[in-house]
Amino acid sequence: MIADNIKNADLYPVSERIKKALDFLKSLEGKNAAECGFGAKGDEIYALYSTYENEKNPPVFEAHQKYIDVQYIVSGKETFGWKTLEKFPEEAYNADKDCALFSEEDFGSFTLGAGDFAIFFPFDAHAPKMKNAGNCPIEKIVVKVRVD
Repeated sequence: MIADNIKNADLYPVSERIKKALDFLKSLEGKNAAECGFGAKGDEIYALYSTYENEKNPPVFEAHQKYIDVQYIVSGKETFGWKTLEKFPEEAYNADKDCALFSEEDFGSFTLGAGDFAIFFPFDAHAPKMKNAGNCPIEKIVVKVRVD
């Protein structure tokens, strides 16, 4: 997992696909993020825009095998739970949704604000939308980056 501000994105030696995802997120400055599309579901790189309020307490962890998540906070603050996937018991994986869901009580957490991003790799179980960041509106883009 990598978490930082988008202004530091060039400091990380990442794959070309992740670099493209970060470059897309850097290009959003001063634009209406809701109108800035990138790719389509199933592409090697595509973006999903969403708005919501923090809601999950206790948190629900997720992990993906086919796609890396690059999560970027456009506005608001969001707290995430994080734990290495290997520390979870084996759970059912839904290949169609590229998602396995987990419950966990022992984990680390961190909060991202506007302009911050986190990269979650297939070995990173993560829990977005945690309630302890407060019930503030969040505007977020998740760029999905295919692993293969």
